[in-house]
Amino acid sequence: MSTLIKQWIAALRSGQYTQTQGFTKRGDSYCCLGVAVCLVDNDKWGPWREGEASYSHCLSQRYRLDEETTHQLVEMNDKQGKTFPEIADYLEQKYAESDPSEAVDCGPSIW
Repeated sequence: MSTLIKQWIAALRSGQYTQTQGFTKRGDSYCCLGVAVCLVDNDKWGPWREGEASYSHCLSQRYRLDEETTHQLVEMNDKQGKTFPEIADYLEQKYAESDPSEAVDCGPSIW
């Protein structure tokens, strides 16, 4: 499990973030993927310029999330109403046996 995934799991369990559904960031609240964005670079919130990769593309690269996992996380957060600690449990189980290599850089256009 990468250091970044461990930090994400710890952040989801920390109680520091208020959870929201249907939005990555809404005021001072976040979905589980929004918490991941904060860990990468909290200053990058705002409208994306045309032609830039989306935050979800960058997260898929940084956290090595495949499309299926990203969809599962959105479902858990938005549709199933899972709490951050429950989502952290899912991530911990999913990545317990994964390659410990660090996440990759997704390019200078976003981060």
